[in-house]
Amino acid sequence: MSLCLLNFQGDFGQGFTVNLKIWPGDSPSLNMIAGADGRLPPAPDLIILYERWKDAYGKYLSSYHNYLEIVGLSSTDNGPATFAIKGRAVATNASNIQQAENQKQEDYNACVSWENKLIERFNQWLKSLEFSKVIETLRQYLGQAKDVGHRILIQSNDPHLRKMPWTKWDLLKDFSRTEIGLISPNFEKRDIKINRQINKIRILTILGKDANIQGEIEKLATTNIEIRIVTNLAELDEPLWREYWDIIIFNGHSKTEHGTTGEFVLSDTEKLTISNLRGHFNQAIERGLKLVIFNSCDGLGLAHQLGEGEKLYLSQVIVMRELLPAPVAPIFLGFFFEEFIKGVSLYEAMRLTKDRLLPLEKTQYPGISALPVICQNPVANPLHWHDLVIPPNPYQGLSAFQEKDAALFFGRETFTN
Repeated sequence: MSLCLLNFQGDFGQGFTVNLKIWPGDSPSLNMIAGADGRLPPAPDLIILYERWKDAYGKYLSSYHNYLEIVGLSSTDNGPATFAIKGRAVATNASNIQQAENQKQEDYNACVSWENKLIERFNQWLKSLEFSKVIETLRQYLGQAKDVGHRILIQSNDPHLRKMPWTKWDLLKDFSRTEIGLISPNFEKRDIKINRQINKIRILTILGKDANIQGEIEKLATTNIEIRIVTNLAELDEPLWREYWDIIIFNGHSKTEHGTTGEFVLSDTEKLTISNLRGHFNQAIERGLKLVIFNSCDGLGLAHQLGEGEKLYLSQVIVMRELLPAPVAPIFLGFFFEEFIKGVSLYEAMRLTKDRLLPLEKTQYPGISALPVICQNPVANPLHWHDLVIPPNPYQGLSAFQEKDAALFFGRETFTN
């Protein structure tokens, strides 16, 4: 596998200068194997297209939600039911259902149309002549092992560039396990010395307002995986401050403000930012926290705060770029952990999860495979599931090995069979 780092300097108004560096293996080292420079021209229209898509996407989700309300309420009553749309009580009947379905389809088509225009223009921009040397170099080295989990890291502090649909880059079609992550120009390596005796993977799950993933989380619990679920600040305080956690998952409502700060909602009265809990997250990272997943809307500001924003420099954060439809949250989490537990890297698991989400784009949720994104501290290696497991020490001292210790003997079959 290879690590490819694309450093972008500039903005959409002036254009970007781009530098590519490629290393073998998982992390930057002295033995860089390739590099290239390029330039991308000004493209302010991409920002406009993105905003048009975003508006159409939000409008579709609203009309789809209204449609589900109508169908859901009317199906339990033989006569006209009553439902509320933006404060208006409306009698449910066949005409209203058809009207809502027509509106839903119209908004779906508009959303898909704007998404296609954005993706087409984005790929056209990336095919600019002055950027061709970068593309050629990427293809040359990724092509040496097409079905390996390569990583491409996008380094930029431009908020519009970070929101672009990188998942839909034409380049990725030829490399089925390559995934893209985002990194900040400002990062540090944290020297974490973990001293823990627990040999279980521990996942702290924070269920905020309207959370709907408890069922998927509980499926993860095994003899080797411990799950703790909290639903308010009082329940979160002590575990986050005092205990060891490998992964933290939040599900509920969240949003980004000004591109660099975020807020997540536990309840109507408990709305928090990372800065509110900076000390708690710092303690968790010092004890070995490796991954935070915000399975909620518009999380790039939260990822920024867990990195350079609050100088926490967490290894990896998974967030959603924009609004996350509530029914998709448990589906994404189920697909992701199903792949990740198999032993592939975090990046391969993300790419496979996105591929599994694609069918939903054709029927209900256009563009959702481009929502999840990994925000990476580039000096940290990509996480694997086995990195979270602390195997038991096979050394028995002067004690004799017993039949129960058979699992500690492995590898002989390679030489004896």
